[in-house]
Amino acid sequence: MKEKLTETQFQHLRMIVLAIGITYGRKSMGALKEILPFESHHTNLCLFLRYNWEADILLDIVARQQLDALDLRKGEVLYLIIDDTKVRKRGKRMKALHKVKDPATGRYFFGHTFVAATLYAKGVTIPFRLKTFLNADWCRREKRPYRKLTDLAVECVDALADVSPGVEVVVLFDSYYACDKMFDACERHGFIWGTTLAANRNVFIDGRKRKVGKHGHWIVPRAGHRVKLGNEHSGSHRKFRAVAFDATLRGYRPVRVVFSRRNGEKKVVTLATNDRSASASRIIDRYLYRWSIEVFFKDAKQLLGLTHYQCLDIDAVTRYVHLVALAYALLTHLRLRATGEKGKRKKNVFVSRDTTRKRQADLRNLVLEDSVKVLFSKASHKKSLQNFVSLLKAA
Repeated sequence: MKEKLTETQFQHLRMIVLAIGITYGRKSMGALKEILPFESHHTNLCLFLRYNWEADILLDIVARQQLDALDLRKGEVLYLIIDDTKVRKRGKRMKALHKVKDPATGRYFFGHTFVAATLYAKGVTIPFRLKTFLNADWCRREKRPYRKLTDLAVECVDALADVSPGVEVVVLFDSYYACDKMFDACERHGFIWGTTLAANRNVFIDGRKRKVGKHGHWIVPRAGHRVKLGNEHSGSHRKFRAVAFDATLRGYRPVRVVFSRRNGEKKVVTLATNDRSASASRIIDRYLYRWSIEVFFKDAKQLLGLTHYQCLDIDAVTRYVHLVALAYALLTHLRLRATGEKGKRKKNVFVSRDTTRKRQADLRNLVLEDSVKVLFSKASHKKSLQNFVSLLKAA
């Protein structure tokens, strides 16, 4: 049974999240312990991840607050983007390690897999859900319920339905999650979905079965035409040649299929959506927003230490990755707070599109300024302190 955080524990949580957001280098608990003040209370850093606090509920609350701050209105689109990331670990005593395949090299290694769902609107990425995948053998030994990756993804879709943003929702995922249970979950809540199809997938076009990989390479050079994308994807590196058809998956699910190829490349990508009225350019433009979750994974790993955990218990690992997600949400908050209070915004709200590294620098400056104010309030030789602060800022 999960417990609620006390006020002292919550203050401790805030310090850890702030430390993850501002520190350089490794973000393991041992490294963070060097910069955080020691506490005699039982919620010190060594035991905090073992305490069964509600990490998923806390992330849900923060995501809802940031989604509310965006103040999405009728006609705007909210993207729910689902994907998984893999973390390689060599610790033999770590729990729930399983054999995973590296999509970049094709090699196998032992590690953990996390299913993530992010919300994207107005150029802002909001961490929404983080689910830890537990393999079947480990679940059987530990007597825990086993859930497939697609089951975890469906839970993320169902969770967004409870938020009720009141705008058009588009769910994006790759070919691994293109299955009936995902399609049914999206359509059950009235969401539009968009996905890629694997090259060996069959679709029915005009009643004839086509293998999408083979048919795409044949049809794009003959019937494809240049498509014009939206303003955010209208750069010269985003030129595509595409052709769209009405089709069915497995002979009964009506979809809109687009065969597309980027200029200068030979690879043909097949996209599918349940929005049968959408044009080829609109379908491609929507799916390109899926790249935002790849940026989220990159920043979370390289800047916030998503891969730096050294916990043996899998529940502690899950709480650690939620701390990283909360640190990312803190940096997102820096972009949102400049928009002002809800109800006092301008008609068109501009949200800064600074990089995560730039937002980290802004957060460090805020911490430095706050620390300087505290020092000045207690210092007796303020002139010497001012010279020291000037040198510190220059460094």
